[in-house]
Amino acid sequence: MIEKLHQYAEGDPSRRLHRRDCWQARDYHERITTEEAVERLARGAVVVCDVCRTDRPLRR
Repeated sequence: MIEKLHQYAEGDPSRRLHRRDCWQARDYHERITTEEAVERLARGAVVVCDVCRTDRPLRR
């Protein structure tokens, strides 16, 4: 899932990547495919949630 961040520094991604079952995902979020998540992570277009750490399984 992608969560829209309301506060972020200029130049930083405005979206956070979560696992579907992460309790930290709040406010506005949208579901994306695994392929989209990998691509956005590779581009640096998202930050990774510190709780569910979606980057770990996606980088295998």
